[in-house]
Amino acid sequence: MIDIQVIKDLTTDPKLIEFAEFVIAETGDQPFPDYKKMDLMKIPSLVRYVFVIKVEEKEGKRLLFHFSGSGFDELYDKNVTGLYLEDFYTGSNKETVIQINNDTIDKQRPGYFYNRAVFMGGTYQKNRTIRRVSFPCSSNGKDINFVIGIVLFDLVDEGCPDVIKIL
Repeated sequence: MIDIQVIKDLTTDPKLIEFAEFVIAETGDQPFPDYKKMDLMKIPSLVRYVFVIKVEEKEGKRLLFHFSGSGFDELYDKNVTGLYLEDFYTGSNKETVIQINNDTIDKQRPGYFYNRAVFMGGTYQKNRTIRRVSFPCSSNGKDINFVIGIVLFDLVDEGCPDVIKIL
């Protein structure tokens, strides 16, 4: 697993750090955290920002939203649980978001993401910064079957430098 200092070197955001500390603690002595054994009620103030992606191959897609906190659902004005990220994500950084998730799975390493995107809806266009930390999860200690992460969106007027890293 990753040392919390790696996250702290990238961000001072208390929510991202608290979430990373939670996942690292839940990992224990295993090589990867097991999402199914995590108790999200240990971090009740963060659950609205948490997402869980199930690795499920189907028609060239594999990023199935297994759980989405209300903060994520509010962005889309609907519950995205049960939908593939490839189908519903509307940010201008869609390819980057799909890639960081795939890298987290394929490289079996946590990912950190901070960038700006434009979100288009039926009647709106919103510029947002996105900050997130995600971790590969495994039920058997070797095969990645979930990704758990936290994502924070903020409305902005201007851009920010992109920081996209597999840790």
